[in-house]
Amino acid sequence: MSVKTLVGTLAALSLVLGCPGDDPSEDDGPCSGAGQQAVVLTLDDGAMSQIADGSELPIGPFSFQAGFGAQVDVRIEGASLEDTMTLDFEVVDANGVVLGTEPYVASALVPVCQDDGSLLAFAVAVSFDDVAFELFDLQDVDATLSVTLTTAQEATTESWDVRLRVAGS
Repeated sequence: MSVKTLVGTLAALSLVLGCPGDDPSEDDGPCSGAGQQAVVLTLDDGAMSQIADGSELPIGPFSFQAGFGAQVDVRIEGASLEDTMTLDFEVVDANGVVLGTEPYVASALVPVCQDDGSLLAFAVAVSFDDVAFELFDLQDVDATLSVTLTTAQEATTESWDVRLRVAGS
C-alpha cells in the first residue's frame, strides 16, 4: 500500500469515526459549549492583538471582495460546533450613525475547535457602507464595534469603543 493510499484511508476513517473528544454527547470535551458564552475579537494582524476599548481598528479595501472594512479573528467561547449560531457585527460612530453591519451564520465562518475549548474563525470581514462613506473620510473616527452572538440558548453582545484607522496611513 502506498503512503498516499494509507494517508487517504486514515483521513476517511477519521471522518467516519471522528476523533476522541468529538462526541457531542460529551459535555466536558473540547468545544462542547460548556461555560459562559462570550465573543473575543482580535486583529487579523498575525499577532492576534485583542481588541479592547481604546484600540485602533484598521480598515481598508478588501482583497477578496468589493468594498472596504475591517478584518478580525473571532474567538467564540461557550458554544459548540453543533450549535446553530449567528454573529451580527455593527459599527456605529459617536453620533449614532451606522457605518457598517455584517450578519453571519457562524458555520459559514468555518470555526475551528481550539485546545482551550473555544471556537476560532479567521479573517472575518466586517464591511462598511461604501456607498454612503469614502474610506478616508473614516480616518480617526471614534466608533463602537459590537458583535452579537446568538445561539439557541442565549444571545450575548460584546462592544468596544475603537478608533478607526485607514490601514497604511
